[in-house]
Amino acid sequence: RQGARRDALLDDADVLLDEVGLDGLTIATLAERAGVSRQLVYQHFPTVTDLVSAMTMRRFDELRRHFDANRAEVHPRNAALQQLQLVLDLDPRHRQFLREILSPRSRSEESKRISELVRERLVDRWAEAVDPDHRRDPEVRARIWAVFYALWGVWDMLDAGEISPEQGWTIMESFLKFSPS
Repeated sequence: RQGARRDALLDDADVLLDEVGLDGLTIATLAERAGVSRQLVYQHFPTVTDLVSAMTMRRFDELRRHFDANRAEVHPRNAALQQLQLVLDLDPRHRQFLREILSPRSRSEESKRISELVRERLVDRWAEAVDPDHRRDPEVRARIWAVFYALWGVWDMLDAGEISPEQGWTIMESFLKFSPS
């Protein structure tokens, strides 16, 4: 029962995040949205950071299962390219979540810390996959982060029907120029 209640709160938090953004997501607004007491929410998520962390981990676990189900036994760089193709084709709800969590816009210190932590983990994962010998190199890390920003722009153009998925892929592939390993 506790697990089901926690999952229901996370479902409500996902909807609320879409409606009010990361800075508008509070324990009080979640309790109101879910029709439960704040104390009940606090039992599951003592802080907003804990809530957002749980939301992020759940979403990334979904994405990881999707990636793992579609992963072929290939060189890490080719696997990264496969995953990038999957990311390019993500469901809009996953796209919006990533944009909201990683958005650089002005926000509270707590939201900034969450975004920085998620960014660091994403960059670590991708750097290890695409260029393990240079994964700590600031240029490699910056290129990976730039790919995410390019991805958001490509998503916007795809959603607007201004480019085809093939054009989007060509654009994304052009950003993946890393040191030879």
